[in-house]
Amino acid sequence: MNRKIITVALLILVAAGITTASSFTTATLTRDTNIDVVSDSKGVIALVDGNSGDIVKEDSSSGELRIDFGTIGSAEGVNVDSVYELGDPNDPSTRAFNITNQDGVSHTIELNYTITGTTSSVVGTAHNATEFQVYRSDGSHVVTVSEDDSGASFSLGSGESVAVVVVVDSTDSDVDQADDLSGTFEVTAT
Repeated sequence: MNRKIITVALLILVAAGITTASSFTTATLTRDTNIDVVSDSKGVIALVDGNSGDIVKEDSSSGELRIDFGTIGSAEGVNVDSVYELGDPNDPSTRAFNITNQDGVSHTIELNYTITGTTSSVVGTAHNATEFQVYRSDGSHVVTVSEDDSGASFSLGSGESVAVVVVVDSTDSDVDQADDLSGTFEVTAT
């Protein structure tokens, strides 16, 4: 009986040794990748120029979507005590630009706007000088992001687009001709 126990124990030890001996510490695998860098309108999460003329357009050299009130004709910016609306919240076909999910799966999209201009007396006030209003194709409001928000998020299905209307409002007493409302609009997809 002891002999059988010793034989079984030796077989277990040999099997364990064989398993340990067959393991490895390094493996190298090579796979091809296809990672093209494309313009904003052709990316996985696309930013596509709407119909706001030359104020919102894809830069031909960088491929990035730009919003620039200082590059139309001889203009240098927006008028004091004025409201500019790029797109129409009541008509989703009229927009500053679209955000389109060109991936095969849904994503959560987070939007943020941060003023980076040299003067920004409107930050922290009740007045939103710059707003990005997002609408679905049926006209329903999704989110609005401004310089005073900590961001907003929404779900965007595969192949789905949302229209973005940009509103610049310099009518508040906190906004004057010394202000620079320039900033960074950030789109994060997870």
